[in-house]
Formats: sequence, structure tokens, C-alpha cells
Amino acid sequence: MNKAVILLISDDSDLRKNLADILKLNGYKILLAEDGAEAFSIMQKSAVDLKLIDLSDTSDSDVLFTDYQSSASIILTGKAMLESAIEATDRGAFSYLVKPYQIEQVLLHIRRALEKHQADAALRESEAKFRELVESAPGAMLLINDRQDILMVNKQFEVLFDYDRSEVIGRQIEEILTPPPFHPASGIFQGILPEAGNQKYWEEKGVLRSSQGWQ
Repeated sequence: MNKAVILLISDDSDLRKNLADILKLNGYKILLAEDGAEAFSIMQKSAVDLKLIDLSDTSDSDVLFTDYQSSASIILTGKAMLESAIEATDRGAFSYLVKPYQIEQVLLHIRRALEKHQADAALRESEAKFRELVESAPGAMLLINDRQDILMVNKQFEVLFDYDRSEVIGRQIEEILTPPPFHPASGIFQGILPEAGNQKYWEEKGVLRSSQGWQ
């Protein structure tokens, strides 16, 4: 198994060295940056699984505005910078630890942050593959949520019913269903409702865009 890569960002050289040594002993690969600009440069060249950010009153502003979504992030902070650490978690950082902290706490937060980041990445990959399958399906398909809002339609849906997807995404599904007895059905589409651990499928009749009178 490949070692998780942790980018340790701190302008405290002693903290960088001591914490890096401990993390290496615990099986992680460590990259070091003194400030936000150096961290950004490293992330342009190397894949990073987790950023461990030492936030102090001498930290440069680039550290505060790092990208918390591309990899997991944990903030190490003193009480003086606690408000900034809380703001960082609001913007996507996994958690923060207030100094002085126990190294066992740091290691526990790292494990949990990496597990969550990996799970989120796997979910995004699964969703992307699912959407690709829907888009390439030979029949008309649409995806809704549990409030019956249309989240996605595929190309065949656009072709069969003469809608542009921008016209239907966000609308209620009932707006495109056949309104008997006023209009005949133009075709059949397959609806998809995501459910926990499964997908619910059904077939429904729909009408042409022109029959709805949409402009």
C-alpha cells in the first residue's frame, strides 16, 4: 500500500522537524513547506493526501486561504488564532487542534481525516461513473431527488422530447409528464431516484416541449 502523503506547513522550523520525524515513524510520507506560497508550489508538483497547517500569528495570509477541498486539511493553532482555525473548518478543513496537543490526538485526527477524504473521493468517482452511464444510455433518462426535482437528463431525453437540459433541470418532474387527456405521450423515459445503497428506476410517459408551451 502506498504511504499517505502529508504536507506539513509551518514557519516554525523546530515544529516542522519534530513533527515530521514523528509522522515518518508512523508510516507517512512528509513534504515540508515554510509558508503558503511554498505549499502551493509543492502541490502543483506533487499529489498531497493531507495538509497539516500550523497556524500562528506569524503565518502568511496564503496559509489561511489554502484550498481545503483538494485534500484533507487539519489546523494546528494556538488560542490567539482560534477564530481563524474555526473559520478554516467552516471553509472545509477537517478539524483543528489547539496547542498544546497530544501527538496521539494529531495521529487520530490524521487517520480520520484521511479515511473521510478517501471515502469522499470514492463517492465522487462512483457518482461520475454513474452519470457517465446515464448520459451514454440509448434510451431517454432523467435523474431526480426525493423532492421530485430534476437533477439531470441525458442526451437521448433532449432528442426525444425536444427539451434542452437547461430548460428542465431544477423543474419538478410533474411538469414534463403527460397531462392526460390533453396531450398524447411523445415517448417513454426512464426515471431514476437515488436511494441509500441503491437506485430506484421506473418508466414514465412524457410530452414534447412544444406541448407544454414553454418559451
